[in-house]
Order: sequence, then structure tokens, then C-alpha cells
Amino acid sequence: MISKKEIQHIAQLARIKITKKEEKGFAKELSLILDYFKQIKRVKAKNLQTTNYLISKITEYKCQKKQVSNKNQNLLKMAPETKNDYLKIKSVL
Repeated sequence: MISKKEIQHIAQLARIKITKKEEKGFAKELSLILDYFKQIKRVKAKNLQTTNYLISKITEYKCQKKQVSNKNQNLLKMAPETKNDYLKIKSVL
């Protein structure tokens, strides 16, 4: 379990003020989080196969971004006046 001194130090680093009651709760919660990380460290992940899920999502995002860009260009073509890929309007103030 994390000590009260460590909790106070973390609170000081995070620039938050915590009460004595909150110290106990934070100590318990942070201890649980650290225990979870210890469990993750024990997992042997040498023979796991990689997935392409992330790569396909990035590609999908790039395609969507291009579609949005094309729509923007079409809107800019219809605008009465533009400058540097922005709509030019009368000043408000």
C-alpha cells in the first residue's frame, strides 16, 4: 500500500489539495492501480500475433479526411469570395 507521505507528494506534484479522508481513498485506489500494473507485467506476450486493426482504422481515417477535404473545396468554390482556403466575409466588429 502506498504511504501517506507518497500520496502527499503526488498531490503536491499534481498541485491539488486533498483532505486526510481523501488521502486514505487515494492510497487505496492508487495501490489497486499499481497492483494491476504488476499483473500486466507478469503476462508473457512473446508469442502473440499482431493485428492489423489499428492500421485499418488509420487508413479509414485518412480516407474520411480526404472526403471532408473534397467537400470543403466544393463549398469554397460556391462561396462568393475566398482567401487562402477560407471564406472571406465582412468584418463583424
